[in-house]
Amino acid sequence: MALAVSVGGQVRAQQSRPIKPVKMITPYGAGGGADAVIRVIGADLERQLGQPFLVENRPGAGTLIAAQAVANAEPDGHTFLMTGHNTHTVNPFIYAKLPYDPAKDFTPITIVSFASILFAVSSSIGVKTVPEFINWVRSQKRDVTFGTWGVGGSPHLYGVLLAKQYGLPLIPVAFRGEHETIPEVLAGRVDATFGSPMAIEPHVQSGALTALGMLGAQRFETMPDLPTFTEQGLVGYDLNGFIACWTTAKVPTPLLETYVDAFAVAGRQPGLLRRLVEVGQVPVFSGPAELKKRVQEDAPRWKQLVENAGIKPS
Repeated sequence: MALAVSVGGQVRAQQSRPIKPVKMITPYGAGGGADAVIRVIGADLERQLGQPFLVENRPGAGTLIAAQAVANAEPDGHTFLMTGHNTHTVNPFIYAKLPYDPAKDFTPITIVSFASILFAVSSSIGVKTVPEFINWVRSQKRDVTFGTWGVGGSPHLYGVLLAKQYGLPLIPVAFRGEHETIPEVLAGRVDATFGSPMAIEPHVQSGALTALGMLGAQRFETMPDLPTFTEQGLVGYDLNGFIACWTTAKVPTPLLETYVDAFAVAGRQPGLLRRLVEVGQVPVFSGPAELKKRVQEDAPRWKQLVENAGIKPS
């Protein structure tokens, strides 16, 4: 028995390719921009490595559900966590107890892309910029609602920060993703929402929604006329979120190297890169070292944003 275990361990340690379908667990709801990114990447990895890459959408609880599922998965490198930055850079500062250990339960593979998130309202409101929206909120004799994708996500933190900075009665309403928030704004049940260019731009073009500003450090390629919050005079809205891929702890080194190489190859495919831009992402494909470094550098800044928003761990 001991010999069998030893031989099995050696075989596993030498494993350089996936030997069964790979689960790509994500906290994003089906149909949104992030979900589209993950599916197009999964298709390319499947083409390269010859195993199915199966997307499992497990939205809710600020990415905790998806992250816990991967943390509890068999540590053999056949489960991916395709998630936003907040799983590692924000959740440790807003939850008193996490169901996973950000440092020990995952192995970094790559930053896939930087996320482009914009802020939009119903065109019936009649505002065109973020400062105009601030003045409109002040003129209302009621609470004004904005859609988020859960506590700790960029939309939630930036919306709460906006409310705190300008003394606005802005109330976050949590949904499982932009696929739920946008219809609520279109129906007039929610006043404003954050979302990806892919999800919001068609409604801007139809005239139903008005895009007011872009979060992050730069304008987005497909919406070059939409200024950032920073360009409109607001301070503290320049930190970019990102989508990254992690796998389970204790993954065999040869298998990890295969995954890193496969993502690098995917990141050189013109069609895939074009698709990422179409859904509102800025392609990166950085590799594990840059992902680890980015988390270490960004976490203190997100912690400060959490504190600025007045959010206490709970």
